[in-house]
This record gives sequence, structure tokens and C-alpha cells, in this order.
Amino acid sequence: MEHNHNITTIINQWNPIGIYPLVEDEYEFEIAMLINEISKHDNLFDIDHIAHMLHRIFKLQFAEDFSCSIMECRIIAIQIFACYTH
Repeated sequence: MEHNHNITTIINQWNPIGIYPLVEDEYEFEIAMLINEISKHDNLFDIDHIAHMLHRIFKLQFAEDFSCSIMECRIIAIQIFACYTH
């Protein structure tokens, strides 16, 4: 699905943990979690909801290695939201 590819591209460009060199499937598990959450709440999600999901998922998976704020997640959430609304 094109949404999945676009979300993968967005997350990889963001590279929230700063992994170098970044492997294409580095965040595959976290992206799958996010897409699953969005699909469960398909008609209820908005930018803030996505931002909180991003923050929760990456904090859960990477703990102290993830230091992005909700506001930083919101910037990424705007891009992800656009994938679903265009």
C-alpha cells in the first residue's frame, strides 16, 4: 500500500534515533505498530493523535535513546496525516 511506503519514507528521513548508517527496514516494527494503530482508529485519528502514537511507540521501543518531544512528533504527524488525506 502506498501509505505504508510513504510512512516508511517519512520515518526514515526523520530517523528519530539518529541511526547511522540507516538500514531501510530499521524502523519496520515501529512503522507497522503505527500503521496498525491508525487502521484501528481510521475515522478517529487526527494530527495530535498520530503525534501521541508516534511518541508512545518510539519511547516504548527505544526508551532513553528516543528524546524527541511531542512537538517534534507533531511535525512528523502532520506529514503522515497528509498521506491519508491526499
